[in-house]
Amino acid sequence: MRSQLTPYYKALYNIDTMRWSFGLLEKRFGTYRRHGPPAVVHRPSRAAPLSSADETWVEVPMQFSRGTATVRVDFKPNLTVSGISFSPQFLEQLSPFGVPSP
Repeated sequence: MRSQLTPYYKALYNIDTMRWSFGLLEKRFGTYRRHGPPAVVHRPSRAAPLSSADETWVEVPMQFSRGTATVRVDFKPNLTVSGISFSPQFLEQLSPFGVPSP
């Protein structure tokens, strides 16, 4: 996935940050098992907020031994990845662990 990142996000999501993020998922949800089918949740639209008007958002459910986490990947029209994020509900579930950000 890193090869599809825009230069800005490639610098932001360096390999250590991506490892930390995946470790966070495994700490909360257990061993990774598989991912479900991606679902497009937002397509480019003139009516969308300016920052997301040209992006397609895809959510991917990830199955772990103790639960599921949904990851959102944002794509630019040229298919580069312009963002990777977790749902707010997922982040709220992590807060009791006191896990610091990288």
